[in-house]
Amino acid sequence: MSSPTKIITVFGATGNQGSSVIKTLLSHPSLASQYHIRGITRDVNKPSAQALRSQGVEPIQADLSDPTSLRLALKDSHSVFAVTNYWDTMSKENEIQQGKNIVDACLSSDSAVQHLILSTLPNVTQLTNNQLTNVEHFDSKAEVSAYAEAHKKSPSSNKNLIVTHFMPGYFSSNIKSTISIDPSSGLPTCMLPFDRTATKVPLFSPRDDTGPYVVGALVLSAAADGAFIQAVSDWKTPAEIVSVITHYNRGTPEVQFKELPADVWAKFLPLPEHAQIEMAENMILVKDWSYFGKGAEKLQKEIDEKFLLKGEKKVGWEEFVKRNGPWEWK
Repeated sequence: MSSPTKIITVFGATGNQGSSVIKTLLSHPSLASQYHIRGITRDVNKPSAQALRSQGVEPIQADLSDPTSLRLALKDSHSVFAVTNYWDTMSKENEIQQGKNIVDACLSSDSAVQHLILSTLPNVTQLTNNQLTNVEHFDSKAEVSAYAEAHKKSPSSNKNLIVTHFMPGYFSSNIKSTISIDPSSGLPTCMLPFDRTATKVPLFSPRDDTGPYVVGALVLSAAADGAFIQAVSDWKTPAEIVSVITHYNRGTPEVQFKELPADVWAKFLPLPEHAQIEMAENMILVKDWSYFGKGAEKLQKEIDEKFLLKGEKKVGWEEFVKRNGPWEWK
C-alpha cells in the first residue's frame, strides 16, 4: 500500500480545535489515506498525545515562541492548521508574536507549506469603529490574519501561500458556567448580558465542528484562499438556549434567564480587572454586533454550503445538550 503523499501539521493537537481536525481527517473515507498527520503538542508523553500516536498521528513538541523549533516541526508539511492561546499569558503582544512566528515558518525558504489555515477572530476595534477597543483575544488573532494576508505573496519568500481564516463562534461549552442558582428565586438561572429574545448567540461546538469546517477548507485549497469562515454550529437566543436545557434535563426546575449589565456580569468572573473589561466588551460584541458583524446570521447558510466538508453535519444546540448532560448547577 502506498504511503500518504501529504503531511498536515495540526497545532493544539490534543485541544478542542486541533483534536477535531484530526478526528475528521482520520474518519474520512478518502482523506485519511491521503494525509499523514503531525500533531503539535506541549508534551508528547502525556496520555492524550500517546492516544494520538496509537491512531497513527505523529506527536511533535514545538514552542510557539521559538522560530527554530517551529521550522523543524513544519518540515516537509504540505498544510498547517494553526491555533494560538491568548489566555495562556493574557498578552496581546505575545499572541501576535507567536502567530507571526507560525506564518514566518510557513513562508521560510526551506518550507514546503502550501496551505495555512489560521484559527482567528474578527478585529473588534475595526468592526465596531473603535467603540470596543479592549477585546484583545480577538484583535490579536485578527492582526496575525492581516499579517499573513500581507506577506503570503511576498517576493522574498518566493512562494504563493494559500491562507484561510477559520473563525469559531461562542463556545457552546461556556453556557454551563453561566447557570447557577439565583438566590432571589432559588431557581437555576442562566445569567448573561444578552437580550432574552433578541440576541442571537453564534454557538459553536469546537470538538465536534472545527474539523468539518477546517477540512472543508483544506479540500477547497486555492478556492479558500483569503476566505474568512464564520463557523457556527447553531444560532440561538437565550430563551431558546434555556428552553432546550430544561427539556433535556427532566426532573429539574425550569431554567430561567436573567439579563445582567455587561460590567456587572463581568465582575463575577475570576479574572483580573483588565480581563473582566475585555470580557464585558466581548459580550457587548455578541449582543450589538452579532459577534462577526451585524447581519452575520443571514450569511450562515451560504457559508456552510461552501466551506463545510461535504457529508458532515454540525452539532446543533439540541444535540450538544443531549450529548453533554446531565446539566447540574450550584
